[in-house]
Amino acid sequence: MKLLTTIRRFPQRFALLTALALISLFATAPAAMAAPSQAQKCANTDVKCVITFGDNLIVARQTALDKLADSVTALQQKHHISDVEADALHTDIKTNRDGLTDIKTKLDAETSAQAARQDIKNVYEQLRIFAVVLPRDARHLHMDVEVTLADKLRDLEQHLQQVVNNDNDDRKAKLTDLFNDYKAAVTDAESQVDIAQAVFPMLTVANFNANHAAFGADLHNLSNAEQRIHTDLHKAASDLHQIAQLLKSK
Repeated sequence: MKLLTTIRRFPQRFALLTALALISLFATAPAAMAAPSQAQKCANTDVKCVITFGDNLIVARQTALDKLADSVTALQQKHHISDVEADALHTDIKTNRDGLTDIKTKLDAETSAQAARQDIKNVYEQLRIFAVVLPRDARHLHMDVEVTLADKLRDLEQHLQQVVNNDNDDRKAKLTDLFNDYKAAVTDAESQVDIAQAVFPMLTVANFNANHAAFGADLHNLSNAEQRIHTDLHKAASDLHQIAQLLKSK
């Protein structure tokens, strides 16, 4: 009876995993997110013009951070990422938003165009919102969703193993092959997650400023790991679907 109950629950389990898979496979953020095209056209001594230009730059970055924060909250509420993962992302978003606010406060109080331009330069060089923060945090959000999916796939292994072991029909060999492929895909996804998580601490503004080439190499390694995870989770989900279909045919 327990085995039959487990089999009957596979369609519902697969429906949940399918939903998670669709969310986890949203496009990965690019390595460097381009800032809105803006050209500063202010006279050398027009401090008000420079301040307005800088304020617009800051607002664009604040808006982008808010949009990312909304995505984090939405996925947290749907339980596609954990509270711990969401808190970490929200903390980083807040830190960078506070950094923008601090620069804006200083910028708005400037009395010389030269000082105002230095504040604007700091928006780029000290925060790197579009070049570093948003791409990194969006990738991390993407990774967190995939980790949740991988964990759910891993949690199903015991149930799948029981079903395969107790199946005596002529499809058992096919079930075994699918289950072994499923386990291999989940294991490889987890190993690639480890690689990706080791890269994230390297994606800092300081490293971007110090050695752009090395920063790019880290992004390349992260992209390779992300692609492997993407492929592995697709494969595991496909195996699970085929297993569920075979079980439903009993």
